[in-house]
Amino acid sequence: MSAAVNGHTDTVTALLGAGANIEHAADDGYTAVMSAAVNGHTDTVTALLGAGANIEHAADDGYTAVMSAAVKGHTDTVTALLGAGANIEHAKHDGRTAVMVAAVNGHTDTVTALLGAGANIEHAKHGGYTAVMSAAISGHTDTVTALLGAGANIDHAADDGETALMLAASTGHTSCVIKLLATGARVERRDNNGWTALNVRYAVMSVV
Repeated sequence: MSAAVNGHTDTVTALLGAGANIEHAADDGYTAVMSAAVNGHTDTVTALLGAGANIEHAADDGYTAVMSAAVKGHTDTVTALLGAGANIEHAKHDGRTAVMVAAVNGHTDTVTALLGAGANIEHAKHGGYTAVMSAAISGHTDTVTALLGAGANIDHAADDGETALMLAASTGHTSCVIKLLATGARVERRDNNGWTALNVRYAVMSVV
């Protein structure tokens, strides 16, 4: 696994040839292919998949290889995994998918690649939060722009009634607020407690 995490593809190949267990998992559940993916070592990922690595193995945190690559913004690795058949809609324990973990971290190119491959732009994690809301609360205006351009519902409300505009406003991300307003977000929309973007108390969404 040490060879995989550092992208030493030839070493990985030699170890597998000597009988190394390709599915061995560390204490956190991460296997060699996941360790390579989270570090963006596309050639190593490809070699491991070619040798039969389980592309859908999920670690203790619910991440699969494609999610591990997406959360770090390794677009080439994400693309390779999707090409090899990775489940683009796999959700971790809280309901987040690859496009959501990419969005919350502002990896716009990765988000675009996932959407191009068919990721559900309106998938909502537990609590009703979508990718555009994840990007908005984190202040990633470029990612918000890409998601809106791809058709994300600008006024989708979470279970508590909060929208992307409210989340961006509550965390002081002015450029996101301006973009959302310019794209048609409803400025007087109220959450379940009657709060609007102007006087919303705080953001309750977990973004990690």
